[in-house]
Amino acid sequence: MKQRISYTHLQKLDGQQQNKLRELWEPQEGEYMATGNHEEMIYFLNGVQKNKSLPLLSLGQMMACLSQTGDKLSVNFSEDTWEVTIDGKTFQDFELCSALFEALISNL
Repeated sequence: MKQRISYTHLQKLDGQQQNKLRELWEPQEGEYMATGNHEEMIYFLNGVQKNKSLPLLSLGQMMACLSQTGDKLSVNFSEDTWEVTIDGKTFQDFELCSALFEALISNL
């Protein structure tokens, strides 16, 4: 099971969604980010250029972002498929990470 999104996930975002994601993100040491097409861990916060980087969110970070919307969030697993439902919309994938990310970008 993937624990965080990758650069490939971020390629689905348009400019407005990227900016909204940056607004939600508070960089922390030990997290991962993408700068251009390069993925790296954050070792020192003073090296993070938030306007040029995007977070590679973990499962927990995506759930926290989704829960901030105030809408009902539901996560279920059935027959090798994860199902994430928020605001009456359902997102399915065999990877929980991908289903959460699709739900997140639909709310950006």
